[in-house]
Amino acid sequence: MPNDGLVVIGRVQKPFGIRGEISSQVFNETLHAFEKSEWLEIKDTKMIIEQIRIHKGSVLVLFEGIRTPEQAAAYKGQLVRTLKDNLPPKDEDEYFYFELIGLDVYTGSGQYLGKVTDVMATGANDVLTVRGDYGEILLPFIDQVVIETDLVSKRMLVDPLEGLAPDVGN
Repeated sequence: MPNDGLVVIGRVQKPFGIRGEISSQVFNETLHAFEKSEWLEIKDTKMIIEQIRIHKGSVLVLFEGIRTPEQAAAYKGQLVRTLKDNLPPKDEDEYFYFELIGLDVYTGSGQYLGKVTDVMATGANDVLTVRGDYGEILLPFIDQVVIETDLVSKRMLVDPLEGLAPDVGN
């Protein structure tokens, strides 16, 4: 991610309705960043927000200049970014998704599992997608699995539960 003061807060899912609204997956627990933003960046384009509303767990955004489902469809799958200043305050033991992406993941015995490439909100708990030499590993982001998260050194220490990761000598 370029160092331009922008952070990823969601991903465009699909067009919604006939007015050109865009349905977006939200990458944090609140809509604070969407609601505080006057504009969002999608595909390196600053897009002015006209209206935001919630529908079945997604945020629907109507942007200036987007008036048809076909125009909205051009953004499907793209990341949604905003200014870091638009993020809500967080507690010491909380993390934004963008902070976790790219962390190197190791087991307690020092075995490298790969990098965090995605974080999924599942309702019960978030799930980390880790990609490396062992392929794709899905790890629940819970205290029993994630032992330590160090944003400064960009490392995460995990203790995968039985069956969650290949036998790598935890």
